[in-house]
Amino acid sequence: MNWPVIELDALRAVLPLLAAAATALVGKAAQYGLHAVAGLKNQQVRDALDWALLRAETVAQDVVVALNATEVNTLKASHSWNATTAARVKVHALDTLSTSLPAAVREVLGAQQPDLTGWFGVLIENAVASAPNHVPG
Repeated sequence: MNWPVIELDALRAVLPLLAAAATALVGKAAQYGLHAVAGLKNQQVRDALDWALLRAETVAQDVVVALNATEVNTLKASHSWNATTAARVKVHALDTLSTSLPAAVREVLGAQQPDLTGWFGVLIENAVASAPNHVPG
């Protein structure tokens, strides 16, 4: 028996299997790495969106409270509050909200919400409904 020849033949038979196994392991490792990176990116997007939503809601509430104190209560006290003044104050609230939000917040929200102005209107309406001096009716 010629052991070196047998070993060489065995190595030739096993080497392609070892190469295939190594390639599969590298592929699985790369797939796992891509999946982990995608998970991190998704988490970053969720965190950015949560931050932007909270910031927008907070600014909307602040805008409504400020406008209630400076305009709405004065108009109501003078019995000048009507649909026209309400519409004017809402436009003022939307403008103030839009200009008060940092560009980064508008960018994150705009990537998720195509109609940002309409969504700002909903934020303002929700803030009005929950304003500390809101009187239902």
